[in-house]
Amino acid sequence: MKGTRIFFFALLALTIFCVKANAQAFLIDEEFNAAPAAPAGWTFTSISSTYTSSANYGRSSPSVKFDGSGEIALSPAWSGSADEVTFFTRGNGSTPTTDNFLIEGWNGSSWTTVGRAYPQTTAKVFVFPLASNVTRLRFTYTKVVANCAFDDVKVRAAGFCSGQLSITGIMADACGSDEGYDEFVSCANGGPAMNLSDLEITFSDVGSNGGCTYCGTTGNPCDNFFVNNAATNTYIASLNTMAGCGTLFMAPPGNVIPAGGNFIVFAGAPPTYTYNFSNLCSTGLTYYAVFANNTSDNNGRFGNNGACTGQACPRDAMLRNNATGCVDTNYYNRGAIPNNNGEMAYFGSAGHSATYINTGCTTFTVLPIELSVFSGEVQGGSVVLSWTTESENNNSFFTVERAGADGNFTAIGTVNGSGTTSQPVEYEFTDVTPLPGQNYYRLRWTDFNGASIVSAIISVTAETDRVYANAWYDGTGIHYRSANWSSEMHISIFDSSGRLVYETVSGNGDNVIPLAVPSHDMFLVVFGDEENRITQKVAW
Repeated sequence: MKGTRIFFFALLALTIFCVKANAQAFLIDEEFNAAPAAPAGWTFTSISSTYTSSANYGRSSPSVKFDGSGEIALSPAWSGSADEVTFFTRGNGSTPTTDNFLIEGWNGSSWTTVGRAYPQTTAKVFVFPLASNVTRLRFTYTKVVANCAFDDVKVRAAGFCSGQLSITGIMADACGSDEGYDEFVSCANGGPAMNLSDLEITFSDVGSNGGCTYCGTTGNPCDNFFVNNAATNTYIASLNTMAGCGTLFMAPPGNVIPAGGNFIVFAGAPPTYTYNFSNLCSTGLTYYAVFANNTSDNNGRFGNNGACTGQACPRDAMLRNNATGCVDTNYYNRGAIPNNNGEMAYFGSAGHSATYINTGCTTFTVLPIELSVFSGEVQGGSVVLSWTTESENNNSFFTVERAGADGNFTAIGTVNGSGTTSQPVEYEFTDVTPLPGQNYYRLRWTDFNGASIVSAIISVTAETDRVYANAWYDGTGIHYRSANWSSEMHISIFDSSGRLVYETVSGNGDNVIPLAVPSHDMFLVVFGDEENRITQKVAW
């Protein structure tokens, strides 16, 4: 039965991908190659200059130069529904402070605020969600001290992205002496098979040659692209020899990264330092090596070990599949990384914050969880979440996290992982007290070393008129959230022996009880009024 289910999901995913691959991922895809002239359908106000110098453009030179307050770029209108806009920026002249772009969307009757983008001293691709009724965008710049490069506006068609594309780590202080060749970004392709011609990555900086963005396998549409040649094949062979476990690394076969594949984008073609990835041998997985066509610029793409404030601190990377429109961005604080070779930023905690680890250039740690299915459905007032991993490495447990309309995720339960396995494993978790209305869920998987990474987000709509209560423990107290109780709600807390340890009366809303749950123990939380009763287990 499991084999039948896996085949069905694979066939369904292939069918969906084939349909979408023949459609258009982006309603707007503008590189401003004729700047400072406005492209067809665009309107520029007070814009008269461009940037063509190193690191000041995205996919191709030039970019648009914003150098005064009130300068505006107005996009053409599009037909159809959009769900996301991305664009490239880089502050220039002075370190940006509160310099910003106001992004507004036209909803058919008025301009509404989409968000504000605050440029940094290095390249950053901003990502903003769009309401379905927005059909046009307006970018207005407010200059305080800095000018700004502006490039590569992409408006994604709604519902087009299928599967998660993730940046899982950045080697920010490379081993060896040639930072610009030896830095790399580790990635996971949680979506369908991806051709290198559709892959795009933006580094936060470059040295004297080229822009920050690499895409495709030729010089079009990006000035900089990915290569696979004799030199890179020799480097792959050296990685496998160093690891000592056969074919751990390989070039993407036919320039295609398989669905669920893990891959690493190296900043040089090839790097000069041979990394030791031997601790990945136990995963039984293959890792795909991708190389930027950089053979002449050994200046670092990322920064570290520097006192910084404000917009001078973040260092970003952006990853995109241009066939599906899926995108991921992550950043770290360069001031938090010391000047030691091998310093790496791992991602996965709330808000894309980074964990900094140095393995001394002798090993490399990743969290290769291949998540092929993650879904949720309402069953009898509860939400049942199901997910399938195709493989796991050193996986200790999953934390199920949920958010409401406010977007604030909290943990609602854990499920033990399967350690290390190359076989598919199916999991299930039931949220017995979902929030009224829209519920957003994500998984956080944590390895035995404590590092973690999060999944894509799914949404499930639950009933809105029934009583709701949910409790969880975060190490500081028992938090709970309640809604739709018609009278005072009584809360009783019992320990694992059945002893009543706490009792109170509360109303609807968010609250916390300053009660410590002993390690490896469990409390029972009972919510009730004259007509309703909800019981939950809280563990630590």
